[in-house]
Amino acid sequence: MRGGTLAGAVLGLGTGNIPSEADEAAMRAETEARLRATGALPGPDAAPETPPAPADPTAPPTGEAMPSLPGTFGPVPAFLAVPSPFDAPGLPSTTLPFAAPPPPATLTPPAAFAPVPEGGAGALPGFTPAPPMPGLDGLTLPPAFGDLPGLAPPPAGIAVPGFAPAAPMPPLPGFTPVDPALGEPLVARADTPDTLRDAAVAAGAELLPDGRARYARRAFDPLAAGGAITPMDWRTATITPKGIDLVRLHVARFGSDPANEIMVSRLGQIASGQLEASEYDLRFYTHELRELERYRALGIPDTVNADRDVWNNAHTATLADYGLSDRDSGGDYTLYHPITWE
Repeated sequence: MRGGTLAGAVLGLGTGNIPSEADEAAMRAETEARLRATGALPGPDAAPETPPAPADPTAPPTGEAMPSLPGTFGPVPAFLAVPSPFDAPGLPSTTLPFAAPPPPATLTPPAAFAPVPEGGAGALPGFTPAPPMPGLDGLTLPPAFGDLPGLAPPPAGIAVPGFAPAAPMPPLPGFTPVDPALGEPLVARADTPDTLRDAAVAAGAELLPDGRARYARRAFDPLAAGGAITPMDWRTATITPKGIDLVRLHVARFGSDPANEIMVSRLGQIASGQLEASEYDLRFYTHELRELERYRALGIPDTVNADRDVWNNAHTATLADYGLSDRDSGGDYTLYHPITWE
């Protein structure tokens, strides 16, 4: 196809010839008339459009304020017409709405709140400070238990309420209490040096110049023997299992001793009815129990073997309690059965 024919087909002339200048001017006039009829182009009498001045980037946006709504924070900011980047020359301008920045807010503190004074806090509005708790101003704690209101200190010697005072220690088996009127054993008595020496003399001891005493050819200290010497009778004792346990406990502190072991074994046979108690058994039984009582009065634990002076004082005083000596007039031991030494 030739060029002229193609151009004619495109322009719709259908002649196959290139349009003349007159034809092109006529078509241009017809197109402008149509645009003016639609308002796309201004009329021939319209003033030429003045190009807009360049925008000042530092100037705040201007525009027509839109209707505002009442509210706590003031009216709604105006929407401004901003040229669109898609505007084309000769076409109506397209506008996009943008919110103008609100003026800076100024906060005013409420009148009810005052600045906190130095060194103290201001009162909150609507609140009244609580009054001080009654009775605490000037309160002084009682210095002692008895100063509490309505309470008096317990009398001396009375146990804590709800607890009964400890009962006195009962006498060891086979013994008569030292003071029948009090019903308490020897360890509960409060003796003085004079009463202790007098009791030793009354039992047949001889006072020595150094303050000690001599009984049955044995020198001892009556002030350190665990109590006063008190006449007692070994013949009235009754051998019991409980008493045997105490004897065994006491002699165990002295270590292994064949004579003591034989005597303790005999006591068990007597309590079970296998043997008849001899005078040696009764004297050994009563002597060891009384000696244990004196050790306890001196504060010596049941499992401790104290020095020889302690044993000598308690042993000699116990001999004096029963009016005995280590050996009788014939030289035989008074506390041990002959089978232990024959």
